[in-house]
Amino acid sequence: MGSLAAGDAPQAHRTRIFISYKSKAETDERLALMLVNALSHRYNVFIDRFITPAETWAKRIEREVRECDWLIIVLSQASCRSEMVKGEIELARDQQALSDGRPRILPIRAGFHDALPYPLNAYLNHIQHAFWEEGQDAELVRLVTGVIEGKLDAQPGPSAPGPVAASGPVPPHHCAPLRPPGGTTDASDPCYVIRESERKALDVMTHGGQTIVIKGPRQTGKSSLLNHLAAFSLDKGGRLALVDLQLFDRAARESPEGFFREFGRAIASSLSLPEPDSTVCNASHLTNYFERQVLHSASSRFLLAIDEADRIFGTSFQFDFFAMLRIWHNQRADPRRERKAIWMRLDLALVTATEPYMFIDSPNQSPFNVGQVIRLEDFSQDQVCELNRLHAAPLEPGRIARLCEILGGHPYLIRRALYEISQAPHDVTPEALLALALEDQGPFRDHLRHHWLNLERQPQLAESLREIALGRDCDDEDAFYRLESAGLVKRQQGRVVPRCLLYGEYFRTRLR
Repeated sequence: MGSLAAGDAPQAHRTRIFISYKSKAETDERLALMLVNALSHRYNVFIDRFITPAETWAKRIEREVRECDWLIIVLSQASCRSEMVKGEIELARDQQALSDGRPRILPIRAGFHDALPYPLNAYLNHIQHAFWEEGQDAELVRLVTGVIEGKLDAQPGPSAPGPVAASGPVPPHHCAPLRPPGGTTDASDPCYVIRESERKALDVMTHGGQTIVIKGPRQTGKSSLLNHLAAFSLDKGGRLALVDLQLFDRAARESPEGFFREFGRAIASSLSLPEPDSTVCNASHLTNYFERQVLHSASSRFLLAIDEADRIFGTSFQFDFFAMLRIWHNQRADPRRERKAIWMRLDLALVTATEPYMFIDSPNQSPFNVGQVIRLEDFSQDQVCELNRLHAAPLEPGRIARLCEILGGHPYLIRRALYEISQAPHDVTPEALLALALEDQGPFRDHLRHHWLNLERQPQLAESLREIALGRDCDDEDAFYRLESAGLVKRQQGRVVPRCLLYGEYFRTRLR
């Protein structure tokens, strides 16, 4: 393989590479910087360290991902749980639908051979991964340049056992497999605290023919609860189709025909059933397929679990899709005994982060106001005390109330904070944690930057949040609704305020 000198191609026409990695993770950073040094003489290579203090971080990241030719992902135990790495992959997937497959994605496993967690397994398992171990820098650089220049396919590194694959079949991009056990979304996690709303949902599932709607902002445990309901259904001998609408690409959401066909394929893939033919492209045809192929083939209960249902709010076919689900719910009351028995096999669970009434005008054709509606609440102070005990009590009782004030009982932030405090080599007060969190490399960096990136795409919404963080009220009800749905604000004593002290402090300085 020949090499190119630095001047062989004009700078403007050189291949653009974005390297996605977990910052502050030693192995990830070392590998990312090695790739930058090795590849920059022949390609335009970008990592987040190139962002200057005067730049808007979120806008630069989005522009670089959308304009690159290749997204190289450093996969490790740390990065595969990073919200920012996940967000950069999702940006690339979104751009692929607009740019005829560009950027291409090249995952590199940095001494990491475990199965990827969901949803990275659904995004990446169909792509051949490269492997890297300590001492294999030169081999990896040769492989990467060969792949980028079209001379090689991605192949495992010299000491790797072969192509990586998760346990079982590779999941389709539109179908969500169950989360692997032992993670933070698993009820067997020794630090998992079940809230009353979750207990209610599991109690409802003991009866057949149920519709459950799970509502709440992101990272409050909605998908975790859906996963528990799915596991409960399987434990009782039922069948399961777990469909995550965030995995439907842009093309599948642009037309009703494409969406209904893809939704039918997602169900069929989950159940290893024949895919619906090309005529199944509307609500009526999908209902016929569902009754004939799915419910008739189920000898016992069947759970259709739909995650991220609000991803199709605002589409041209949202009314038809949600009206179809409402009809499926109503079919359980069919006066014909045999048909009622067939539809009573169906349990339906929907997850949404937003209030559907903003998008669905007719309440009689909505699946979100029937059955059992579960609103996931924040952790109470008693539950935080229990979590503190399960983390070997890193906080004294007197400091728990202050932690709740800073983080507002936010489930993810509370658990992350207790983990960070319990791992610290010295005593960490809630105030010290807040000061650390406001730094760019703080313990909540990925979580906060994810929100920041989303807000930078919506300047009017960002301005509303900035005003709220500065202590001013919000008269725009639409802005309040959207910020509340994102979990960033709440209404308190008639005023709109940041959901927690951390959000107020962070966004007051970041949103300028």
